[in-house]
Amino acid sequence: MRLIYLFVVVLLFQFSLIGQNTERLTETLQFPREQAEVRINGVLPFVDQLPFFSYFIEWSGGPLPMKIRFASEADRWGEWQELRRDEHNKEKGITELGIGAPEFRFFQLQLDTRAAQTQSAIIHFYQPGETKVDEVDSEVPQSSNSLICPCPQPTIQTRAEWCPTGDCPVQTSPASTVVTHLIVHHSAGTNSANDWAAIVRAIWDLHVNGNGWDDIGYNYLVDPDGELYEGRGNDIRGAHFCGTNTGTMGVCVLGNFTNIEPTDQAVNALERLLAWKACDIDADPLGTSFHASSGRNLMHISGHRDGCATACPGDSFYPLFSMVREGVNDLIINECTAVDTEEPSLPEGALTIQPNPVQDLLQLQLQVEETGPIQIQILDVNQRLLLARESHKYLDLWEEQVDVASLPAGAYFLRVQLVDRQGAWRFVKH
Repeated sequence: MRLIYLFVVVLLFQFSLIGQNTERLTETLQFPREQAEVRINGVLPFVDQLPFFSYFIEWSGGPLPMKIRFASEADRWGEWQELRRDEHNKEKGITELGIGAPEFRFFQLQLDTRAAQTQSAIIHFYQPGETKVDEVDSEVPQSSNSLICPCPQPTIQTRAEWCPTGDCPVQTSPASTVVTHLIVHHSAGTNSANDWAAIVRAIWDLHVNGNGWDDIGYNYLVDPDGELYEGRGNDIRGAHFCGTNTGTMGVCVLGNFTNIEPTDQAVNALERLLAWKACDIDADPLGTSFHASSGRNLMHISGHRDGCATACPGDSFYPLFSMVREGVNDLIINECTAVDTEEPSLPEGALTIQPNPVQDLLQLQLQVEETGPIQIQILDVNQRLLLARESHKYLDLWEEQVDVASLPAGAYFLRVQLVDRQGAWRFVKH
């Protein structure tokens, strides 16, 4: 088979410096049809720049049977790596994000032109620079729930933290959405990195400068160490679920889980994020409901592949979803504490609940100095109001019985308001 070699030199690249230690370059590749196989050689300008560089190729669509390999020294090439299409973009051809070591100096592409349905493509290289975080505002907007939400929003690294140079701007006109379903992805990229915030920046570059989107596609991201990252943020419509993004929150677990499972730290962080949001939107983490945008009945916690034909979030991760849903449910029932009760509050030890766990009758004793009207509410872990009654406190010790025999087994919250003071207590029904 005869080969044609097209040599691409650094000066042909469209090079731009976009921030401190942050560089991007692109080059248009031409594939002559008269040759059965094309090899393209190139030189990388990123000389020992930490922590890595990323790369991807975009084209108009159709098959692009292409491989890539790298070398630290001329003629000492590494193994060929197949460039696979990124399944998140159905409109044009984009390869999955690749990561290259800082010691690489040369790259080589190989294309079978007989199978390709395009005569040109654009290769993108991006050097995200090392993450150097100065003092930044790390506050992420909290849930707006006014009732008891038993799971607080976990700590999330803000955009200002994972992109401290400001080179990854937020979209200028975000569209809000009422979230009903939580969609989990994998990034299909590397499973190891010494700077995961730089990986997040590389994904932002792929989505914005490759896919042409106005921001990173996910609402949140999770790295293998259990660190959470803010993407588009809370209740903002993303770009991640088969073109049917309305009503969804997209969470990407960083890594490729085709053949390996995500780390325990990543799964634990994912479950805490999903527990907070399931509580926030009053969604049963084990339940199913209709998702209007896709026209499908979906589990409230679903994978990308539940919306269209894709391998995401990976053959080794997707079978764990029943465990993830159970983990989210267990967090809400057993570990989350009541939050968001307004001041002034009743003292934690003011109310005695017996027995707890309970089967039929809940015995309540409230011992405080105030007298006046009392309102009692029982809510489930997803904030649904199940019972409300009013009483009155005349003496220092107030006692009441509440019949809970009709409630299903599970965890509940008892909310008590006395005049202008209130408190919330957890109990379990057997």
